[in-house]
Amino acid sequence: MKKITSVMLILVLILFLSACGISGSNNNSYFNSGSGNNGSNNNNLAGSSGNNNDSNNSGSVNGDNNDNRNGSIGDDSSGSSSGSKITAKVGEAVTLDDIEWLVLSVQDDKALIISLEVLEERPYHTPGGSITWEHSDLRAYLNNDFYNSLSSDFQNLIIETFVINDDNPQYAQDGALGGNDTMDNIFLLSNDEVRLYLPDSTDRMAVDKNGEESEWWLRTPGGNSQSGARVQKNGVIGLLGYAVNCDLGIRPALWINLS
Repeated sequence: MKKITSVMLILVLILFLSACGISGSNNNSYFNSGSGNNGSNNNNLAGSSGNNNDSNNSGSVNGDNNDNRNGSIGDDSSGSSSGSKITAKVGEAVTLDDIEWLVLSVQDDKALIISLEVLEERPYHTPGGSITWEHSDLRAYLNNDFYNSLSSDFQNLIIETFVINDDNPQYAQDGALGGNDTMDNIFLLSNDEVRLYLPDSTDRMAVDKNGEESEWWLRTPGGNSQSGARVQKNGVIGLLGYAVNCDLGIRPALWINLS
């Protein structure tokens, strides 16, 4: 009887991971007060400790959130990323290349931004199977096709970023390993970063270009090596995740120069 029960539990888990389901509620606010469903921030965050004195001017996705709260970035009414200066404040949106970006952190002369909306839906890795962020189709797409779709002015602002790819904090023993660290121009937030920069569940809620509530991928692996973690429609982080060949929303993140 115990064997049958164990087998049934395993089958349920496999079916859940292979499904691309939906859940959620309704709220489009940017940053909200309150602790929300933020969990613990005591895990190691992706990136270095925040020291960015590298000679190659590379950035880092990091856990040091002692930001300056505001900075300035070139912008003009046409959506170009050059021209008159505007202020980039944490929790507010800026428009670059006709895309609205939410400012998550400002540190010295650089800012971490993420698309305010879900820009499109794509699989994490189209063929499915075991994969890490390093070798995923989604990483390749963001750092090639998506990056190349941006204006040269915007591209010149982007800081190549050292990205640490941590294991899934709940399912590492099941093979949900983050894999090798990477250098990326564009990336997805990890489980730890989304908890740090968007600590309240309502902060994480997002809509697509049609105003429909949408789930979106994190780069952290899901419940095993064949799944990816996600943010659900209600802003709760789903560490079990979905199979990597599911279509899910993407919110590109990147560091930009403000100087």
